[in-house]
Amino acid sequence: MTVNEQKQQMSVAYVHAIAARAGFGCQVKVPDQDSIDVVISASGRVHESSVLRSPRVEL
Repeated sequence: MTVNEQKQQMSVAYVHAIAARAGFGCQVKVPDQDSIDVVISASGRVHESSVLRSPRVEL
């Protein structure tokens, strides 16, 4: 594994840990499509008064 591949794996692990701590799901895209490596999402509403349902962020 090259140094750049190691850095990428550490970055994905860090994002996964932060998302998990915040209570969000984290999905790693392999192979990445359209330069999307990770998808962070939540089920339902994040907050009671929120209009958004099941928000999703693609990184």
